Amino acid sequence: SYAYGDGYNPADYEPAVDPRSEYARDLEAIQQRSYERQKAIEAGLGIGQPDPEEAMRKHRADSIAKAREIEREKNRPLLVLKSRETNADKFNTVGSSADNVDAPLIRAMIDKTTKAHEGTRLRFKLLDDVTIHDVRLAKGTYLYGTVTGFGQQRVRAAITSILVGGKFLKVNLSVFDNDGMEGFYVPES
Repeated sequence: SYAYGDGYNPADYEPAVDPRSEYARDLEAIQQRSYERQKAIEAGLGIGQPDPEEAMRKHRADSIAKAREIEREKNRPLLVLKSRETNADKFNTVGSSADNVDAPLIRAMIDKTTKAHEGTRLRFKLLDDVTIHDVRLAKGTYLYGTVTGFGQQRVRAAITSILVGGKFLKVNLSVFDNDGMEGFYVPES
């Protein structure tokens, strides 16, 4: 009323009701009632009700999917980490930065000479301490892997499980050479 003076009446300035909007509201109400009646008829005839056999089939499929997920989670490879030096925090030592560059890499060497074919077992000797799921493997421990393929003068190998104290630990380790490429370099392999 301040803007228009004392004679302002909001009803004078409201827009007129559009007959098309009333028609749209009535049409929407009719469609909603029709939809509700259709649903009531279907419910009376048993249409749309879950079939007990279909519900049982769906429940069975859900339980199988859940069991597969649990099995997949149980068989997931464990994380293998290079162990930290236990005395590193007690001593201040001067060392090259090259030791820090490959710190997360686990170093190992092939322990015996053999003619390898695909699927041949290889024995690796750890050159670093390794921790797998709170299990510590000291350097010098033997790991066994298999040759998975050949290519470009490289022999690819993988380690899929480690036996520790009568218990198998599932891992997924690939072998890389000092040059950072997968597989170890064997000329004319």
